[in-house]
Amino acid sequence: TPKSRTYLIKNQDELDEFFSEFPEIDFENEMLIVYCYRTIYIRKQVLEKVALDGNALNVEFNVVKSKIGHADASAPQRRMLVVKLDKLDITKVNVTYNGQ
Repeated sequence: TPKSRTYLIKNQDELDEFFSEFPEIDFENEMLIVYCYRTIYIRKQVLEKVALDGNALNVEFNVVKSKIGHADASAPQRRMLVVKLDKLDITKVNVTYNGQ
């Protein structure tokens, strides 16, 4: 099983494969990136960088740092990062998780 997977969602049928309920998306003008990954931290996610490179979109994110000595690690869990953005003519998405 891979540690992470990235999905580019450009229509309602693709969205329905992931979520039974989701806020309305205007797929004429918008799209979603869904990044599934495993982590030991369940913290707020923060986008650090989004850059277009030809037909690829590069996305970097991290999680909010905790206070020193704050024991908030757990057994690895599956998390999702969902990014809604204007529709782009891209064929590849590279997501980098800068956290642990």
